[in-house]
Amino acid sequence: MDELNSINIVNLANCSVQDATGASLKVGHLWTNQNVILVFLRHFACIACRAHAQQVWAGREQYEKSGAKLVFIGNGSPAYVEYFRKELSLNPAVVLTDPTLQTFYAAGFKRGFFRVVQLQSVINAAKLALKGFKQAAYTKEAGTHWQLGGVLAVSRSGKVLYHYISHSLGDFPPEADIEVIGAAVRNEA
Repeated sequence: MDELNSINIVNLANCSVQDATGASLKVGHLWTNQNVILVFLRHFACIACRAHAQQVWAGREQYEKSGAKLVFIGNGSPAYVEYFRKELSLNPAVVLTDPTLQTFYAAGFKRGFFRVVQLQSVINAAKLALKGFKQAAYTKEAGTHWQLGGVLAVSRSGKVLYHYISHSLGDFPPEADIEVIGAAVRNEA
């Protein structure tokens, strides 16, 4: 778990995300009624992001048994959201997007050519391909190549409960952190 003070939760709460129709929503509204686990994705065509989304969604009971709601946030076009959800069988998952990247900045996630283009990213992508995950055809509609993601759990009161910053493509929280996230969220219920 990375340092929680790299997040400006007030700025994050005031950032806007969009749904598949392009309708805007303030991020802070996502945790108004319940704790949330936000899974930030590099871009919707990324092999690692697609693998991470499928793995998280397949194990959603482990995440949601704490009472938190899972929300995926990408950075592509709103038009790409429904395609991503449908292709990966993520229904009825909440999938939103922030083409401006402001939520990614406010959440403290890394960005840059050399953060993505590095040996560890190649190794992680190869491992995912060997497991059968696939990269989708990339278009600008899918989002930016240079943004990395992570995972953020936030309580109803806006307290950051968990924060994982990806340092390369395919850098996901350890599986053991599912329990860490669940415990943190349950303690705030």
